[in-house]
Amino acid sequence: MSQSIQALVGRIRSEDASDAERRRTAARMMTIIEDEPFRIVELIQAVITEEDAHSKLVVGVTGPSGSGKSTLTDAVVSEFRKRNSNGCVGVVAVDPSSPFTGGAILGDRIRMMKHTTDPGVFIRSLASRGHLGGLSLGTSGVSRVMQLIGCDPLIIETVGVGQNEVEILELADLVVVVQSPGAGDSTQMLKAGLLEIGDVFVVNKSDLPGAEDVHSQLRSMIELRRECGSGREPVLAVPICAHTGKGVAELVDLLSRLAEENQSLWRERRAAQMRDEVRHVILETATGLLREGVDEQTLVRRVLEQGEALEEVSRDLVARAAEEIKRHHGS
Repeated sequence: MSQSIQALVGRIRSEDASDAERRRTAARMMTIIEDEPFRIVELIQAVITEEDAHSKLVVGVTGPSGSGKSTLTDAVVSEFRKRNSNGCVGVVAVDPSSPFTGGAILGDRIRMMKHTTDPGVFIRSLASRGHLGGLSLGTSGVSRVMQLIGCDPLIIETVGVGQNEVEILELADLVVVVQSPGAGDSTQMLKAGLLEIGDVFVVNKSDLPGAEDVHSQLRSMIELRRECGSGREPVLAVPICAHTGKGVAELVDLLSRLAEENQSLWRERRAAQMRDEVRHVILETATGLLREGVDEQTLVRRVLEQGEALEEVSRDLVARAAEEIKRHHGS
């Protein structure tokens, strides 16, 4: 029997529940929503009025493969934990899917080993499952569960497939784009589409030759974007070397300041995101109901072989579905 999302939320909110019990319950809820992503609506219904069920900062980390996203995420988590030892940092790491199992094949627990035993860090690996944006449908639901148990900030690290990473905009308050020497020249950066989606740009591996050139290229491109008036004000962070810690504290300072300055704007954006998620689920559910008991090949033949208008066939399908619903309700 399927577990009630509302009941699981109640268990997390119970004053009698220990921190360990809350984490186990949250992990169970994440698994349910990842397997049945449309159940995110149940979660939204359960926490929609709870102000404390939302992080002040949700950061998306993206960039080309090999730019050091995981190392930077690891360093940023350490810095946030140093500043708030009683808090909780959430990490959602979206990995490429295994062609054999459909699961994540890299595993954030391998990349961020030192945090796996820290009770103040909640890490979850998700498979992209071939989704073009690099983010699975359940990513948003998992992120909401992490916020429900108090993870603040929440960091979403994406696959890093370049031009398909724009969906991170729908989930994150701030998108951090990580570049490094050897990741390509300015033309490659533009081709990847990363310039348009970034809020904060980071040059990682600044101890390597060519880092100053990458920093200079980014500065020029950001100035060009500002002149074009994109509506989003990008920021170039100080050069960083994540594996030594250079510049990490300054980056966390920047993220924290932007979080304080943009809370009202982000609340409005998140409300719009929530409505979009519910709308998407409604339409997908309706599409599934329309397909039930329908011979799709017959519909295709009516269009291709009998020359019927697409609109006529579609209206007929909707009308049949409406009649079927009436018949079930009347019986």
